[in-house]
Amino acid sequence: MPHAIRSDLLSSVYLFGEIGWVEALGVLSLLGALMWLCSHRLTKLLQEKRSLEQQIAERITELQRQAQHLQAENQELRACLEIGHRILSANRFEVCVAILYEHLRKLMDTDAFGIGIYNSEREEITYQDFIDMGVRLPALTVTMSDKDRPAVWCIRHRKDILIGDFEKEYRAYIEQLPKPRAAGQPKSLLFSPILVGERVMGVLTVQSYKPNAYTPQNLEQLKRLNLCAALAVERCGLKQEPSPAVAALLGQSKEA
Repeated sequence: MPHAIRSDLLSSVYLFGEIGWVEALGVLSLLGALMWLCSHRLTKLLQEKRSLEQQIAERITELQRQAQHLQAENQELRACLEIGHRILSANRFEVCVAILYEHLRKLMDTDAFGIGIYNSEREEITYQDFIDMGVRLPALTVTMSDKDRPAVWCIRHRKDILIGDFEKEYRAYIEQLPKPRAAGQPKSLLFSPILVGERVMGVLTVQSYKPNAYTPQNLEQLKRLNLCAALAVERCGLKQEPSPAVAALLGQSKEA
């Protein structure tokens, strides 16, 4: 046995002999407890460090997502501004519809699209150049007394509509399902009232023959086109020059 190890053992035996076995065990127990506390504290610190690192990583991911979302919104707003100026140059309502339709096709499923022009004096909604599966349908007029039209509910309540399964959800807005079009009954529908201040000018709608085709984000994308739709209605749907309210809003968008 090496001399150093033998000396340590003799020292330990001597220590136990001096302080007693009970006291020695107490010291060893205390040392063991201290070591456990140090180990426990170290483990806890490591767990807190990992948790903090995970929170930081999640926060960075969230900030990146928000930045991407803001960038996408900025691009859409720029696109809406461009659409507004194209509509100002249009001289027919069907051209305005085509401009909005082509833009929406890039964002969502657009089996059907239409702009309903609201006439408050006659209490009517008129769809001019409604597009269904790429085909322009004849003009259709809906009276505000027709309670089986989601567009009527949308204008009366001045609220948006997002439907994922029309046959299951229609009772929240209408009493009976309307008569299907030639292509069938749409499954998913978006409706948004065209508002300029307190004035209701009409309704925007996008529809799909697939269930659950739209998300709340798609509804927001549709709502961003309200100003452009209002401009189309005033420019070509009713009269040749936009009203001061619409022109002012367009000017604000241009400054932004």
